[in-house]
Amino acid sequence: MLAVAIVAIVLIFLEVWVLRSECTSGHWSVWLVDDREENLDTFRKDHGREFDVRTFSRPEDVLNALKEGAHRPDALLCDIYFYDNPDEREEIENKVHEHTQHLQDLAEGDLGAKHARGIELIEKVHALYGDGLTFPIYAYTSKGPYLLQGNGFTRLEYCGVQWLFKKRYQSASEVESYRITKDIANFRYRRSWKQVRGIIAVTGLVSAVLGVLLDRIAKLLGY
Repeated sequence: MLAVAIVAIVLIFLEVWVLRSECTSGHWSVWLVDDREENLDTFRKDHGREFDVRTFSRPEDVLNALKEGAHRPDALLCDIYFYDNPDEREEIENKVHEHTQHLQDLAEGDLGAKHARGIELIEKVHALYGDGLTFPIYAYTSKGPYLLQGNGFTRLEYCGVQWLFKKRYQSASEVESYRITKDIANFRYRRSWKQVRGIIAVTGLVSAVLGVLLDRIAKLLGY
């Protein structure tokens, strides 16, 4: 029993040490696929020191790399829209930019930040629980992607929220139920595993201390 507990403690500390060393040594492999070269260059420039960045300009190249199986990413970032014709892409980008600018103007007015009280709630809940949060929090919104500005997105990201968009899915209730159920299960699994590891560590520590005490008592008694 004592040997098992000691081994469990060693494995837990080894796991933590490995994770910390990987997080601080830039070993995470991050892949990005985007058909705009400037976006790829910007990402490499911004994140190349922290991650091992590999970039692709075509979705099929990513799929081929995964099928080869030699390397797999720790994270995959995918753009959504790809265009074979660069002129068509630029035309659409310009139109999107025009509409985006209009939405930014709306966000800076009466429709925007001063009504985003949901962000304040999320921040207060996050502050209340911190790393001990035991349930997922969603930014459940339809207007958010259009009206939120950089500061709003930043505040939500630091709270670790999940995004769930209203009226954006086919069979919306089905998709939302699936996502919420899956996230709750993941949260509970992580929480249960932390508790189990804590119990193992405490049990192992107590067993080790008792083992030392019993050993000393036995020696004092001449055994």
